[in-house]
Amino acid sequence: MTKSYCPICQNTTSMEVILESQDSESTEKFNVLSCSTCCLILTEFSNEKDISKYYSQSYRNYKGIFNAIKNIYYKYLVELWYRKYKPESVLEIGCGDGEMLKTFHHKNIDVVGTEISENQVNLLSKMLDFPVYSDYSKIQNLKFDLIILFNSLEHLIGLEQH
Repeated sequence: MTKSYCPICQNTTSMEVILESQDSESTEKFNVLSCSTCCLILTEFSNEKDISKYYSQSYRNYKGIFNAIKNIYYKYLVELWYRKYKPESVLEIGCGDGEMLKTFHHKNIDVVGTEISENQVNLLSKMLDFPVYSDYSKIQNLKFDLIILFNSLEHLIGLEQH
């Protein structure tokens, strides 16, 4: 057992280490913890500002058939969400390559993305005609009809500060 803090239920009692692991990019060792109160599984992670060492330049940079399959799947999800929620504005936290937002944008929906990597934001800014930010204060006062966190929640740090 290790002392930690659960960002979901605020449990401050001991949390169980369920796995000891190593990051494939930085080779840094870390624990995977389980909250005894709400069963959230999370990584014991330092709240470093610069977490770029955990993400290579090619992180999630799919090519060929893998990229095609991912894009088909993303378009399918966007269609489902579009029909169900009929949003006029969409925020995607952790937008990666912006593929989901591009699909919404082609439907004339206002879109904004966030990405943790400043390098990725700079790259996307050159390729996309909608905003993508790494600074959450830029979206703090905006309202959205639909907010997407698809494969992203586990990458956010410092949630208790927001």
